[in-house]
Amino acid sequence: MIPPLEIPAAVRRLEITARRQLAGTLAGEYRSHFRGRGMEFAEIRPYQFGDDPRQLDWNLTARCGTPQVRLYQEERSRTLTLIADVSRSCTPAKRLLLARCAALLAFAAVQNRDRVALIAFSDRMEELIPPGSGRNHALRILSTLLGLSPKGEGTDLSSPLDAALALHRRPGMLILLSDLHAPLPDQLLRRTLARHDLLALVLRDHRERQCPGSGLTLVADAESGARRLVDLGSRAACTAMEKAWDDSDRRLAAELQRLGIDHAFVDDKEPPLPALRSLFGSRRRRER
Repeated sequence: MIPPLEIPAAVRRLEITARRQLAGTLAGEYRSHFRGRGMEFAEIRPYQFGDDPRQLDWNLTARCGTPQVRLYQEERSRTLTLIADVSRSCTPAKRLLLARCAALLAFAAVQNRDRVALIAFSDRMEELIPPGSGRNHALRILSTLLGLSPKGEGTDLSSPLDAALALHRRPGMLILLSDLHAPLPDQLLRRTLARHDLLALVLRDHRERQCPGSGLTLVADAESGARRLVDLGSRAACTAMEKAWDDSDRRLAAELQRLGIDHAFVDDKEPPLPALRSLFGSRRRRER
């Protein structure tokens, strides 16, 4: 958590960086991903020459005795919901990375005149900011993310997904920002995917993967507090640790792919823009 007096300056830096990067291609990637994904009812009227026969409402046609068509239009505004993991495993580096990603996404929504909401969670709901629009709303979300001091100790994806389903009646875009160290609630994720466009940004802190190479090392679980001594004094031990991390990421990627969740891994050492562009581009490439 950033000290309260430093939050306004930190938020301003995030905004400046995000707007500079959005002047490039990300805003277009975001807009392309969202385009055509939400339709709302417009009107019912008598069939006219040239109308698409698939728009005919056969029940209403039978009642009226004349052909009637049901017309829809693309929603003028969509809702982007950021589902942010602020649990104890979210290290300071991941927390800053999360805020940088959130800034890019929130201001992409602002530029596209979309609403944006925040659901922050640990093993419980930590904060919920309902959908809103405009610059001040985006700044409020960033201030909350930087200043939030979570009360929970673990990670549970069920509560934020339940909250998202309750919050949104219409389909929208949900972006999960998390290290995803917790088990994935398979059935709940499938229920969420049936209604919303769900994507995941998997946050990684490069320091977690660094092998100290210093013999017996005390390692601790960030959430449970459990500690144990591990011998990391040899190159073989460090290689085994690195392989374990890589294998874990491959299993996670396979599980997300099995569920149909577009995702990208983003490391705190790298700028998040390429990962976000990859995330938005993956769905479009698959649909071609």
